[in-house]
Amino acid sequence: MENLSNLEASSALAGESLPVTKNLGDGVYSVSTCKQGAIEGVVIATGVHTLFKKAVHLVETTTIVGHFLQVVTAIGNFCICSIAIGLVIEIIVIYGIHHREKTFCSFCHNGYSWLVGYFFNAISVATTSKLTTGLDRHDLLTKPEFSLRFYQIKFQQEVRPEVSLVVRVAATVGNYDYIIDWEFKPSGSIKLGVGISGVLDVKGVTYTHTDQIKKNVHGTLLAENTIGVYHDHFLTYYFDLDVDVEANSFVKNNLETIKVTSHSSPRKSYWTVVSETARTKSDARIQFGLKQAELVVVNPNKKTNVRNNVGQRLIPGLVAHPLMSYGDYLQIQGAFTNNHVWVILYNKSEKWAGGLYVDQSDGDNTLVVWRLR
Repeated sequence: MENLSNLEASSALAGESLPVTKNLGDGVYSVSTCKQGAIEGVVIATGVHTLFKKAVHLVETTTIVGHFLQVVTAIGNFCICSIAIGLVIEIIVIYGIHHREKTFCSFCHNGYSWLVGYFFNAISVATTSKLTTGLDRHDLLTKPEFSLRFYQIKFQQEVRPEVSLVVRVAATVGNYDYIIDWEFKPSGSIKLGVGISGVLDVKGVTYTHTDQIKKNVHGTLLAENTIGVYHDHFLTYYFDLDVDVEANSFVKNNLETIKVTSHSSPRKSYWTVVSETARTKSDARIQFGLKQAELVVVNPNKKTNVRNNVGQRLIPGLVAHPLMSYGDYLQIQGAFTNNHVWVILYNKSEKWAGGLYVDQSDGDNTLVVWRLR
């Protein structure tokens, strides 16, 4: 470093979560970010296996002349030969045929124009040859380190509109119509949406205005002699996520705050991700709340190119909690609402989380019972 004192973050390479102070003469990585101040440095070393080093090595060792370079060289040679032949023809025509001895100045003027054209042509050919000698099509297609980057850049430059496939289901339950959308995105994500319409659940009463109500009527007076009954709606989704066969794990990534107790940074705290893999079905019962968490189903035996686990991530939206006591009979029937996420072993017969008919269930064939098997 050629500056005095800066805050530099190397988290992109070294995994450091906090910026560190760098002084004059200290070393920094090329991918580091300067958080405070400015850095002026000199490259003193590069890794043997980096893309930059491989590019330099290919430029130094290449002996194959590409097709483009051959064409450029042929064009340059043609231009040079044409200029030389033109000068010879001009000398022959002026002095040999027309015997114009007093046209020396005109000859110099024409020759000067030819030489200027030759000069700029030579510069352009030499420059083009210099730029294309070290890296041509043969290197891009035969060297694995270059062919990989070539196709990645080609992919990143591709632009296309995002077109989603939406599967919509309309279900009529009682006096309500549910609109359930499954949006399949090109990125591989699936977005769920629910809409509701229909006639409110009401009951008749003798009240005509709210001043007459002296007890709990379990609803809101909507019109004369009409009460809209308090009630809630819970929908369940069943996912069978076999990520590259059945050897899957359920992982909960908790976002936790870490206090900075040392004086190595002006920061007082930072947050990090702490992963927990569910070992039992009880560990896989999730209730969303104020604590931030990310839920992932992964296959620990399958890895991406950067050695991350292959899996699916569950991103929750707005959630609701049941307000009834767990021992209440209605809550026993709808005990699947006790948690937002349940993870159980697959069983073909276990299909309806609240039983075939929730309002007729006695709680003996529900999701809560399945997890105990």
